[in-house]
Amino acid sequence: MILDETLEYVVKARGVVWRKDDLVSQTNLGGQTMAFMQELSGAVAALSEDEEHSAVLVVTLPSSHLERYDENAEKDYQTLKKITARIELKHSPVEGLEIYEIIRRRLFDEIKDVDSIKEVSYEFSKMFKELADSIPKEFRDSKYTEKIEKAYPFHPELIDVFHEKWGSLPGFQRTRGVLRLFALIISNLYRKNDPNPIIMPGNIDLSNRLVQDELLAYLEEGFSSVIDSDIAGPNAKCTLIDRQLPSEFEKHQIATRIATTIFIHSVGSGGTLGISKNRIRATTMTPDLSSPIINEALELMRSSITGLWYLYSDEKGENFFFKKEPGLSRIITEKKEGLEDEDVLSFVHQSIADIAGSGNVYIAPENPSKIPDTDTIKYIFVSTNHPYGDVDKEDAEKFCKRMLDEYLPTTPRRRKNTMIFILPDAQKVGGILSMGREFLALKEIDKSPEIKENLSETQKKDLQSKLKDAKSKFLNELLLAYSYVLIPSKDGFEEYPLGLNILRVKGNIKEFVEKYLKENEVLLEDIEPSILMSRVWTEDKNNVSTNDVYESFLRYTSLEMVASKDVIKRSLAKGISTGVFGYGLADYPEQLKEIRYKQSTKPDDIELSDTAWLIKPEIAQKIAHKVEYEGYEPPVKPLFIKEGIKPEYEVGKTTEEAPRKKVRIEIDASNVRIVDVYKGVIKPLKEEADSVSVRINIVAEGKLSDQLLKMKVKETLQQLNSEYTFEEE
Repeated sequence: MILDETLEYVVKARGVVWRKDDLVSQTNLGGQTMAFMQELSGAVAALSEDEEHSAVLVVTLPSSHLERYDENAEKDYQTLKKITARIELKHSPVEGLEIYEIIRRRLFDEIKDVDSIKEVSYEFSKMFKELADSIPKEFRDSKYTEKIEKAYPFHPELIDVFHEKWGSLPGFQRTRGVLRLFALIISNLYRKNDPNPIIMPGNIDLSNRLVQDELLAYLEEGFSSVIDSDIAGPNAKCTLIDRQLPSEFEKHQIATRIATTIFIHSVGSGGTLGISKNRIRATTMTPDLSSPIINEALELMRSSITGLWYLYSDEKGENFFFKKEPGLSRIITEKKEGLEDEDVLSFVHQSIADIAGSGNVYIAPENPSKIPDTDTIKYIFVSTNHPYGDVDKEDAEKFCKRMLDEYLPTTPRRRKNTMIFILPDAQKVGGILSMGREFLALKEIDKSPEIKENLSETQKKDLQSKLKDAKSKFLNELLLAYSYVLIPSKDGFEEYPLGLNILRVKGNIKEFVEKYLKENEVLLEDIEPSILMSRVWTEDKNNVSTNDVYESFLRYTSLEMVASKDVIKRSLAKGISTGVFGYGLADYPEQLKEIRYKQSTKPDDIELSDTAWLIKPEIAQKIAHKVEYEGYEPPVKPLFIKEGIKPEYEVGKTTEEAPRKKVRIEIDASNVRIVDVYKGVIKPLKEEADSVSVRINIVAEGKLSDQLLKMKVKETLQQLNSEYTFEEE
């Protein structure tokens, strides 16, 4: 005998109303049913002891309290349990592997293609063995192969998680609830023509409204935001992550699949919440996927930049689950969005300064006056506002040219050949600004007591982990970004890409660049005297001042760049010692009487000034041997005076007083240096004359641009601090 839905009958029986002659009363049919059950169960129990007769009574009662309707129904349920408990033999209708076949048979017709089932189970078993210790041991057991065959076309994990975890939720029926949900899942996958070999947890389409509503019906309010924001909404973060993964994996939607698997494991009571990384790998992998892609997707899902807002993990980062409250990623995102672009740029520039090194280092200057016009080598780290690349090359060089040519608004730069520009790669600027924003946001969160006091201990540890990781990635990318060096040249700039060599930097980019340029003979530490002579000495000159030599290498970008003035001193000392040229001190070269020539000379003996002269070797040899040469006149005053000996003009001899004269001099100075006129003519006259009046008459005619006349000529005249007239026809 079978009594099905017994409790439902009793509840209805109690509701029967008896009417007669305007009298209305409640019947006691419910109570009589209980009495009947008492008598019936006793009779069945008695027959079980009779050898000639036997009977079986099957009574079904609901397992879910939600099917007990109300408080009275609950009392009836408890009464029926007591009545049947005296003689009952409990039997669970579904045990072990039976649940797999029951669900399959209720949802599918008979599957006749047994070979396909065997093939799928073999491929998955093979994959599980190859994954070895990276997945839980149960998946590698031979019994799991049998589970795959029994559950086909479902992955056993899909049935297990709903039967066990979701089955513990109030209102979710382990059999009926699973069947109703799976029918929706199958219908959706069938319409999409899903290509997966079996239906896995990650194949559930949470973007499908029917499927989503069925799941959310059993969960607390708020989980719809988890799905929309992180997993399957129109702008879900998992969709963006899937696009970042290698293109060959995009069709598999790895991140969405992993997140869906984690979501359906994030329910239930008791035990460990969520799912382990190893189990994620076992329940989302298919034979045509490679294991590392799972780790890569998980890293992006946890990242502060692309990370999911509602995803949590345990302290070890091994167990993952979703919560309806936003996690640390949401806090980081909000902090990043609140940062001003200027603050991020300033932080990036400060970070460059931290790793650039010190000493003549200039970080992101926008005004040429911020870079002094000195004789030392200067390292200019150009702002990310002026990146260097194929498209941005012209703009970047234009900016560097402005830094090179200008100094003060009315003063051009003189020592151009002392500037080294280090520029960011245009393709990496976006990355370092993004990572800089993330790192700055994490630092500000870490410094905020108000934010940290609301974080759990796990989140605080996660914050420190993310902060350390962000710092490492940001500084590494910053190094890789500043990988171009521009050196001024005759025709513009010479480009020196550092490439991956920059990764060898240990906290001081300036030192690395300096060493790199020296090793590649761009920044010279030594220069041969003959080369030096050929660079700055023209055939029509018998002499040149050492200061002119040094200044030439500082000023003219067509010449080699020297590391310091010591390079010039060493070269001059070597040239004097080997006879490449002579060297002497005098106000004017014509006054030289004694010089160094083919004499051992040290760099410290060299003076770089306007009164230190280099003499061509053939003339130096004559002077050294006291031989007169054409155009050479002994100086009025000897240059070198031996100690204790006074020159003739100081020994009491009187000189004849010079007659008073007035001279007028007119010079065609078109092809001579004004400084030579000053040294050789004006300065000597000023030393003896009572007054000297000098005026320069300049007449220039031709196609003269307004820029030349206004920006250079007039501005220079204004700085002379002297009277002048300027007429233009």
